[in-house]
Amino acid sequence: MTARTIVLSANSDWNIANFRQGLVRALRSAGYEPVVIAPQDPRADQRVRALGVERGEILLVQSSARAVGPVEDRARTIVTALQDTLGPEGTLVAYTATPENSRTSRLHKEATAGLSSAERLRFLDRMPPFDRNSTPASPTMGRVSEEIRLLPGAVRSRHPQTSFTAVGPMARELTADHRYESHLGEHSPLNRLYKAGARVLMIGVPWTCCTVFHLAEYRQPGRTMQRYSTVVLGRGGRARWKHFYAPRVDTAHFDRMAAEITPTLKGLVKGHFGDADCVLMPIAEAVDGAARWLDRPAGESWEPSARCGPIPSGKVTFLD
Repeated sequence: MTARTIVLSANSDWNIANFRQGLVRALRSAGYEPVVIAPQDPRADQRVRALGVERGEILLVQSSARAVGPVEDRARTIVTALQDTLGPEGTLVAYTATPENSRTSRLHKEATAGLSSAERLRFLDRMPPFDRNSTPASPTMGRVSEEIRLLPGAVRSRHPQTSFTAVGPMARELTADHRYESHLGEHSPLNRLYKAGARVLMIGVPWTCCTVFHLAEYRQPGRTMQRYSTVVLGRGGRARWKHFYAPRVDTAHFDRMAAEITPTLKGLVKGHFGDADCVLMPIAEAVDGAARWLDRPAGESWEPSARCGPIPSGKVTFLD
């Protein structure tokens, strides 16, 4: 059965997002396809400033445009509002990862599940190589990340699996020298954001998407190293496989960790952008809190303490 279309119009898209969410959901449940026609809210940047975003700062944003509301072009509205708030002296950063370009990621395993050996080989042979200038961010990163990647003057790091894209005066410095073996570690844009005093704004995304926590994992001793494989551009523009070892990371504990450490983060601010819950916090404070939480002895309750920096590598375990 083809869904029937109902048009909702207003003098501001924000009115729809804030006051007609229930109606939109009810229409969808009843089998209708609601379409919103409304101009973008010129006060969206005011709402970004109300969250605590400041002019001239360095800001990493991780966002679900869908969580904000059903209005078309919401991702572009968010990006424009962030740019207007940061101003030309600010730098906007997005996580533009491509986890599909892997042989070990959950997305790759789901895509190849049930394939025969011959079908799997054909799948691997057809995987497109990563090109920092043209490869889109994974849809799992959200449309806001892709909108930032497409901005004029955007600079993207070279990692074929965990790239970051930045726009602004600090863009090149933040995205330089992103090493294969440091997906989200000391030689990645994440650590440069940490050192630069940047903050992260999470718009409508769960704690399992809080990428900055991974830097704390990299700083733990006794890390498990995993063999990664990815397709990159070789000489003459030909695809080739690149294999390397890097720390294995996990997000299963992020919800529990966030519940324990976030109440102690003095710089953390909570708010709303449309229908989405938002968190704004200093990256260094979040990473230091996560590192202490991960480093506590097993069975002991977590207690906040002084700031910590990188932890010596210690013994590592290799998985092949």
